[in-house]
Amino acid sequence: MEVTSRMFGKPKPVYYGTVAPCPHFSASGDAAALEKAIEAKGLDEDVIMTVLVKRSNGQRQQIKRVYEQSTGHMSHNIALTDDLKSALRSDLKDVVLALLMTPDQFDAHQLRQATK
Repeated sequence: MEVTSRMFGKPKPVYYGTVAPCPHFSASGDAAALEKAIEAKGLDEDVIMTVLVKRSNGQRQQIKRVYEQSTGHMSHNIALTDDLKSALRSDLKDVVLALLMTPDQFDAHQLRQATK
């Protein structure tokens, strides 16, 4: 455990989240799996959820960048989130899109929703 400071005399770890970074992470492999799942006939929701829920937020942000680069979407301003918005429906879409937000984006989104 890497320690950045001490809190109440105890080591304060660098990582506080409940989802630990995947030790065998491959942004390009995950991006390819998501692309295949989105393009699959009938959409493979299981693959989408399996990839996203087992990655830390930082890893999900890397997957988004690699996905956009590998699919050529960067030049068209179409992101992974746009592809998932058009492919998914209902509550699953809300969960997946929330997983792809940075913590700051998620907080802002929740505040916006609360004030509607």
